[in-house]
Amino acid sequence: MTAALHKAFVQLQGAALPYVGAALFLYVLSVVMMGWRWQRVLRGMGQPVRLRDTSLTHLMSVFVNNVTPGRVAGEVFRVAMLRKRTGMETGRVLASLGWDRVTDAVPLGLMVVLALPTLLRVLPVPAGSPRWLALSGGLLVLLGLGLRWQLGRLQALLRRFYARLQAFAVRPRELRQATFISCAVWAMDSARIWLVAAALGAPLRPWQAIPLSVVMVLGGLVPTIGGLGAIEGGLTAALCLFGSSLDQALAVTALERGISYVLASGAGGLVLLGLGGGSLWRAARGRTDKEPEGPVVGVA
Repeated sequence: MTAALHKAFVQLQGAALPYVGAALFLYVLSVVMMGWRWQRVLRGMGQPVRLRDTSLTHLMSVFVNNVTPGRVAGEVFRVAMLRKRTGMETGRVLASLGWDRVTDAVPLGLMVVLALPTLLRVLPVPAGSPRWLALSGGLLVLLGLGLRWQLGRLQALLRRFYARLQAFAVRPRELRQATFISCAVWAMDSARIWLVAAALGAPLRPWQAIPLSVVMVLGGLVPTIGGLGAIEGGLTAALCLFGSSLDQALAVTALERGISYVLASGAGGLVLLGLGGGSLWRAARGRTDKEPEGPVVGVA
């Protein structure tokens, strides 16, 4: 293992800079695109905001997500920071975040389907699969019967939920635009991974970067700080599955995480300090918050 780490370090020193620069550019562009997507959602709700506010707030939330377990703290910070910068009411910001995540459903769904062959190779079907399928089918039947028994109560609950949701509806045009932007963002995510692999000469085809993006998403769900350990282990294993040597896989993983974790966290932290997010960060960590209550409009 020590020899593999040494070889990986040597490969990192010889990385092709044009590919590395292109990968960095795609990451910066994806941050702006994520802010643009959120801006379209908010405008569809009748709430005009500046692209600068949504993009920088997203970048700061990346820092918070990368230094705290899970991904809840980053979402809470997005709500608090955008409210502070724009004066928007909390309920509307929360609803916009929900719609913002909904736009991920289409690209992520397609990516998971495309990644299934790889996932099936990593997680082979067990020998007793027919028995497992029969058990799953039985559970689904029982679940269906239970839902039918509670159908009236469920319909009333859905009607109340829909009535509340209507107050924060997004116009279809802006929602379609946000979904298209989301597809572009995830395509750039896969392209960045391929560029990183190309910079180090790893044998990775463009379509194989899609399962790697899915691996990073799944690893990010593990409740560790910034998904550390889970993402790196998943990327390294998947790269080896696609034909990379262990040292190549370690080098690609290190460079990719250097961009998406180290540099992104550093940039987000600097922006947070520069744009008045320090008080929110201290409050999130349970420290004394001496800021006056209520939103502060137009903080620059």
